[in-house]
Amino acid sequence: MICTPLLLAGLFVWMELSVLDDTTEGRRLGGQLNEVIKQAIAIELEVSKLFTASALAVIGVVAYYLKERRTEWTDAEFICAAAVLVSAVFSIFFGHLWMVAVRNQLAADIHNPYSPSRVWSERLQYLTLLLSLSWFSLLVFRREFVAPRSASGAPVPSAGASV
Repeated sequence: MICTPLLLAGLFVWMELSVLDDTTEGRRLGGQLNEVIKQAIAIELEVSKLFTASALAVIGVVAYYLKERRTEWTDAEFICAAAVLVSAVFSIFFGHLWMVAVRNQLAADIHNPYSPSRVWSERLQYLTLLLSLSWFSLLVFRREFVAPRSASGAPVPSAGASV
């Protein structure tokens, strides 16, 4: 369990090296950004910030749910909460990669919105955010509608079923 953050950090480093290993050529900028490119980059930045803020909000809401004692959670609910958190962290990470890809292109004085590093970072940020929201919806559904609870909020096991 203690090695998990280190393994995750190693995975992030490997993914960053893999995704950003992009030798694509693009439109040479000649040291100048025209208004269309400036606007496109500004939109990319705003969308990435929106997705990142949404992922952080999801993390905050799950933290609110997790304030209850662990004994009041079923294993399935705990797994859903963990999946939400991991998906949200990955979404934030892919947003970081997306902006690094844009920065790297600007530093190389090129613009290629179709380069794999930009396209896949953008897609993966969006998809992992959707995955996080899906897991969160499942968590809320289970916590609020599926698992019957006692007056104390603890799950009530049904006859012959494990909770």
